[in-house]
Amino acid sequence: MRLRQSNISNEEYEDLLSFNNWILAIGNGVYNNSDNFSSDSTLIEIPKEFLIETTEDKIQALVQFTYPDLQTKYNDPDYIKKELY
Repeated sequence: MRLRQSNISNEEYEDLLSFNNWILAIGNGVYNNSDNFSSDSTLIEIPKEFLIETTEDKIQALVQFTYPDLQTKYNDPDYIKKELY
């Protein structure tokens, strides 16, 4: 994940860094959410700001959130490069 881009504020950078560390901790199996669960629990609480809430097709909502212009720019190499890197 790219954390440092020239067009983001220090606050946005700190938010991205915090999110990055959270994701890494979950992926590495070291995220501790001991406030609500036992030590052998595999449940994590995802902050509301990271949820994609919809009553429609969940996969379509995820794709739309991740690649908002994919249906119109799928053939544009610059768009694909920007979205993938």
